[in-house]
Amino acid sequence: QASPDATNWTSIYTNSTGASMTFTDEDSVSFTARYYRAVIANLQLALTSCAWDSNGYCCVHTESLPDAPYIIQASADLLNWIPIYTNQLGGPLDFWDLDAPAFPNRFYRDLIQTIGIRGYH
Repeated sequence: QASPDATNWTSIYTNSTGASMTFTDEDSVSFTARYYRAVIANLQLALTSCAWDSNGYCCVHTESLPDAPYIIQASADLLNWIPIYTNQLGGPLDFWDLDAPAFPNRFYRDLIQTIGIRGYH
């Protein structure tokens, strides 16, 4: 997707193979600034709590597609979320939360990591 202001986005190309690619936006010369982002369609993350050990540490298991980075967040109240780990490579992961014993309640979620790239011409 492309945007002149990083707010209003328009789809400009679809990579239907899912493989790595290089894209040239020949319309970029028509804009004073151009922002780009990749949107992963139909990506399903699955997060499950694997185990609690005797020290109170929690193992969080997450499944995602390879090459689809995501962020694991934690919350004590389901309102305020903080990032606790980023899986830059994507794919399955067992993450041990060593801070879990410090909280009476600890909830987890995962989010797709999005990266914006500013284009120049």
